[in-house]
Amino acid sequence: MQAGSFPTSPSSSHSSPGAGTISWTVEPQNTWYERPLDSRNCVGQELLESAQDEIHQPASDNLSDWQRSDTAPPNLWDSPFSVAFLSVGFRRLRCSIPGVVEFLDQYRSDVLFLGDLGVQRNKVGRLKLRIEEAMNKEWLLLTDIQAARGYPVGIGVLIHSSAAKYTSKIPLVKPPDVDEELWHLSVEGRVFGLTLTKLGMTAPVLLIGVDQHIASVGNAHLRSILLSTLSLTKDRWSSTSMCLICLGDFKMLHPTEADGVTLATARHGKLIS
Repeated sequence: MQAGSFPTSPSSSHSSPGAGTISWTVEPQNTWYERPLDSRNCVGQELLESAQDEIHQPASDNLSDWQRSDTAPPNLWDSPFSVAFLSVGFRRLRCSIPGVVEFLDQYRSDVLFLGDLGVQRNKVGRLKLRIEEAMNKEWLLLTDIQAARGYPVGIGVLIHSSAAKYTSKIPLVKPPDVDEELWHLSVEGRVFGLTLTKLGMTAPVLLIGVDQHIASVGNAHLRSILLSTLSLTKDRWSSTSMCLICLGDFKMLHPTEADGVTLATARHGKLIS
């Protein structure tokens, strides 16, 4: 919102007071722009009242220091890019669709990984249509489901339509000393990697969603193969990526029960070592 006394002849909005022009802007606080578009509170009335107060103040007093700044305000239509992970294994994807839709409505995640889908390959297509229709096809669902018999192990990712053209799935890197069949058993349906490339970015961002095996002695080798795959994939892309964001359900062991793989805490911004 802008207000001021404008001369009859054209002049810059930054003219000195002596030239007879005073221009100023009333903007929401920066924290308002940091929230997703659908989560921003209504500030129109507050801005109108602030503008009215400024108009009735003396010209020498009506601009605070931050209003005098030449720093450009944030773009009104910019929304923070967010990535999230949800595990839906407790109710499986079929019964979790209403909760996933509610989550997206509230948080507007651009990329939402879904772990432990619990749905077979031949049935995921119908659920994909259901969840995309529930979101008015604003998000697209990609899935990776293990072909092995037994409990259907699967992972998926919902990508907002505005980000879909900037993302692509990446191939995982198999450890050289691991049997092909065992490797698929370890990572298929549990790891989903994407690269994100947007205008203005100097390099792609690597996004990896993970649903680790349950922490047990019997799964120690499978867990180790999965983490080795993440480490090799990270090394393969580190030279061409701006950064790596790895998130999911790692089913961490207690330090005294660790299975030989080191994981740092998220506090230090590092997941794999």
